[in-house]
Amino acid sequence: RIQQAIDYTLADERGRWILSAHQDAQSEYALTAVVHKQLRHIIIDRTFVDENNQRWIIDYKTSYSEIISDELKQQQVAEHWPQLQLYAKVLSLSETRPIRLGLYFPLLEYWYSQS
Repeated sequence: RIQQAIDYTLADERGRWILSAHQDAQSEYALTAVVHKQLRHIIIDRTFVDENNQRWIIDYKTSYSEIISDELKQQQVAEHWPQLQLYAKVLSLSETRPIRLGLYFPLLEYWYSQS
């Protein structure tokens, strides 16, 4: 499945965009911050600044299912979106650019993002 995820990512235009060279790109970017009076340690899978000067925070998810449905995709987004929101909160303490969030599911062949 790992090889399948890599193969799909490299064959996918979105996957190649995520992995391509970008301004201020970091992978496995570890940060520590106090959020809501709690010390939080996070590791961002991928972050970079795009051509529109927007900071992207992208989380890879290796969820897999034989049957891919809209319901499954919605459930996966609902499960993982709060984690991305925490990452944005931490990064916003030192980032003045607009922050965009994305979840990338190579084994589901699915990309989800919001501003």
